[in-house]
Amino acid sequence: MPRPRRDYALDLLELEMALDSAQPGANGFADSVREVTRALGGTYLFDLPASGILDGKQRIAALSMPIGAGGTIVFVVLSEDGSSVSVDMVTEETADLARFAEAFLTLHQHF
Repeated sequence: MPRPRRDYALDLLELEMALDSAQPGANGFADSVREVTRALGGTYLFDLPASGILDGKQRIAALSMPIGAGGTIVFVVLSEDGSSVSVDMVTEETADLARFAEAFLTLHQHF
């Protein structure tokens, strides 16, 4: 059974706090996100430019985090100026990217 929604918020807050302390904007976005994701038991899938997906953002990384019964796709987004990150659940804007991330995860698990 999936955990209650409020636990998701706590897990996402833990991820965001860990990312803030790793300073992805200063230390290299992909490397910092990959390191934090691994430390929290998640799977770093990929990152790519956020242009065309999210306005006013520089990069977006897709992660599979151990949240809920089977894990959850979340996104780490780097601000346009590279000074801050945010952690986002799947939204209407990122639904297609989430489906791609799920397919990528399935391939990743088989190899």
